[in-house]
Amino acid sequence: MQQKFIAIPREVFSDVVSKRIIPTDIMVYMYLCSKCAHGKPIFLNREKMRLDMGDISLSKLSDSLKRL
Repeated sequence: MQQKFIAIPREVFSDVVSKRIIPTDIMVYMYLCSKCAHGKPIFLNREKMRLDMGDISLSKLSDSLKRL
């Protein structure tokens, strides 16, 4: 299995430490990073996103996107 590492910006790390964002937000952030790493614009359907991330609720996904 080949693993990839994703760097978390200092601002995001600070928000995690201060509890301004929750673990679901980090999962959404990492998902977005993995899909957008090539640097080209893409469109991600929220339904596909939530299914790709383990069938999280649409409200959790929407809330995480707002916080991010």
